[in-house]
Amino acid sequence: MIRIISKIKYQGKCDACGIGITCEKEDVTNIQVGMNELGNFVECPICGEKIRVTEYTEQMQKRSIK
Repeated sequence: MIRIISKIKYQGKCDACGIGITCEKEDVTNIQVGMNELGNFVECPICGEKIRVTEYTEQMQKRSIK
């Protein structure tokens, strides 16, 4: 039996148009932002700017998958 207790998602806010977003890992692109640093970015669906997103854990209802 497998129990799902949390799911990692990403969230951020566009500086250009001000919308807040959440997204899945499949939507995230890693872009080099420093000498030894990668940042997680997605494209804003409104204006097309790059939004830096951070990980957060979404607590899910405990349920069993059989």
